[in-house]
Amino acid sequence: KMPEVKEDIDQKKKLTVCAWGAGGFIGSHLAKRLRDEFGYYVIVANRKNHEFWKPKKFCDKFYKLNLKSLKNCMIVTKGCDYVYNLPADMGGMGYIQSNESVLMFNNTMISCNVLKAARRNKVKRIFYSSSACVYNEKKQLDPNNPGLKEHDAWPAWPQDTYGLEKLYAEEMYLIYGRDFDIV
Repeated sequence: KMPEVKEDIDQKKKLTVCAWGAGGFIGSHLAKRLRDEFGYYVIVANRKNHEFWKPKKFCDKFYKLNLKSLKNCMIVTKGCDYVYNLPADMGGMGYIQSNESVLMFNNTMISCNVLKAARRNKVKRIFYSSSACVYNEKKQLDPNNPGLKEHDAWPAWPQDTYGLEKLYAEEMYLIYGRDFDIV
């Protein structure tokens, strides 16, 4: 359960949000909606350009850079009120299963550096996007399972190392939020 948020951001100021990983389908649509429907100033950071859209279609500012670098994360989060963390080094189950160590390392670096940069730059809120791969694989294989719930991630038996990294990052974000008052 998410902690109750005490809003302390001046509502007269236009909110600045950073959408990490918004070069992809979900992130770019999230960024576009945050800008167009909520009126936020949206900064996008991604390691590649969007395949179909120019940045002006979905954000106010676009950084094409490697999110495994703390220096890059510091640059992008400067002045941000909220951070939406969606990036992941992945590419389908075949890619995930043949690049496990690389994916675990890259995704852990991204998650750690985004958190550290958000804390140092005094970001008020952070959202972490995980994966269905975190859920106990035994429950996923059960044809009588009525559906997965948050508590089904424990005891841990994720689908693969990608799911293990995402589950670890979920816990890291919760603990970081408690320790450093980022919700």
